[in-house]
Amino acid sequence: MSPENLVGLVEMLLIKKITGKAAKEVLEEMFRTGKNAEEIVKEKGLETIQDKKEIEIIVDMIIKNNTRIVNDLEKNPNAIGALIGQVMKETKGKADPGLVNKLLRDKLL
Repeated sequence: MSPENLVGLVEMLLIKKITGKAAKEVLEEMFRTGKNAEEIVKEKGLETIQDKKEIEIIVDMIIKNNTRIVNDLEKNPNAIGALIGQVMKETKGKADPGLVNKLLRDKLL
């Protein structure tokens, strides 16, 4: 793997084009195939979902489907992590975790 390819991967991570989880997968693929990060991200569809409206629809669905966790938030604010996990699962890890966290906190806390 060339230094330029590694820099490309780090840049994609820094501008949040991919998540940390995706970066690990891309790095492994880069070592295995010699392809650059951009190629792998496109081939595997690993780009981060940054569309606020798209994520908000999923967040609303997760809130609606997890009333027990939502009700527990008053006693245990850390339970929001379970909701974040559900959103990330629903988006197959593609949602911007910072945006998910902000949306959930704005809606629930």
